[in-house]
Amino acid sequence: MNRHRKSRKKGGSKKAAQQRHFSKRCIERIGFIPSEEERRAAVEQIQKGLAKHIKRQSNRVSVFQMMLRGVKVNVVYDNQRKVLATVLFAEDSLLAPAKMCSFCGEEPAECMGTLCFKCDHLEGDRQ
Repeated sequence: MNRHRKSRKKGGSKKAAQQRHFSKRCIERIGFIPSEEERRAAVEQIQKGLAKHIKRQSNRVSVFQMMLRGVKVNVVYDNQRKVLATVLFAEDSLLAPAKMCSFCGEEPAECMGTLCFKCDHLEGDRQ
């Protein structure tokens, strides 16, 4: 077994990996990939303080809320590498997935989180 095998990473750097991850998540979550120009504009908004700061996740990563092509999203920004790492649904976005009952898969209006009144399952009942 060869321990000193070359890595098969695409792009090589963490910055490149974060950019690829951002593109994949954009397609998955909002249905399009922002152009390089749109990404630069988003990073510029963050750096100038124009985007709404949501929270700081660590020393190098923060979450900001902004609009991308008219869609309200939360973006995770890497302060150290100055790159958008991923995109998340904004809590109040129309694209955010509905909260579903973990037992019946429905969207019960009266579901209180631990007890689904629609299907009468308690949190510990999963089989």
